[in-house]
Amino acid sequence: MGKINTSYELHKPEDILIPLVCDVPHAGRIFPDDFNSNIAENELRKWEDSYVDELSGHAPNYGSPLLTANIHRTYIDLNRHVMDIHPDLIQKGLAEIHLNPTEKTIRTGNGLLKRIGPNGETMHKKNLNAEDVQHRVKDFYVPYHKCLNELISDTKTRFGKVYHLNMHSMFSHSDFWVKGENGTERADFVLSNNNNATCEPSFTKFVKDTIENMGYSVALNDPFLGGEIVCVYGNPEENIHSLQIEIKKSLYMDQFTLEKHREFKRVHYDISKLLKAVAWWAGESIGK
Repeated sequence: MGKINTSYELHKPEDILIPLVCDVPHAGRIFPDDFNSNIAENELRKWEDSYVDELSGHAPNYGSPLLTANIHRTYIDLNRHVMDIHPDLIQKGLAEIHLNPTEKTIRTGNGLLKRIGPNGETMHKKNLNAEDVQHRVKDFYVPYHKCLNELISDTKTRFGKVYHLNMHSMFSHSDFWVKGENGTERADFVLSNNNNATCEPSFTKFVKDTIENMGYSVALNDPFLGGEIVCVYGNPEENIHSLQIEIKKSLYMDQFTLEKHREFKRVHYDISKLLKAVAWWAGESIGK
């Protein structure tokens, strides 16, 4: 049932009968020994999608494989392009590393590999060399994406289509890190499909309606359009429908202590109902 790799864990149902795949790339809790971060682990953990792997844990019960990351996102972010690295993080003169950072990475200092902490402190004790970067990519990034690609490709081959849920959590406000100075409050859930570029609108609407019918507020592509994973794998023209789902952390946990609170069980139950509903949708789509 469970396949374990240093980079990830894969839990699959006994038989895959529906075209559905779920993944959780940011809930990993392992900090490799070679990280050498200047920032304490309890602070770094505020960046992780705490408990989203647990919240999504019933996916195999409804017929979907569930892929979850083991490695912490501050060590390597599986939801970024492999060359999205800030040049100031890399030792000078390393021509073998070809970087292509986004504007956001240049502005914030954080891409595939985080360069700065929440208060502007330097993330690493020293800049990384080519071997450091290649190790993180080869041993952790590539295996996760290889597994996810195989899951989606195999499901597409078997059923002619695949629905893919990319599960995350988000801070309740836009500038959560500044305690006592919270910015814009976010909806309970944010669904992202890059303005319908990563999945069919009817699927997004079904997920949105299902969540709203449980009493939650839902925003679409605001403030997130969708990360690297849904934008790379989602291809509606090829019948591959990837949808990013962000769950507001404060619904189920204390964002500062990282402890679950009394609403965790309710949110866990509701996410399970959502997964069951999506599994129904995927099953009903077979043959259409």
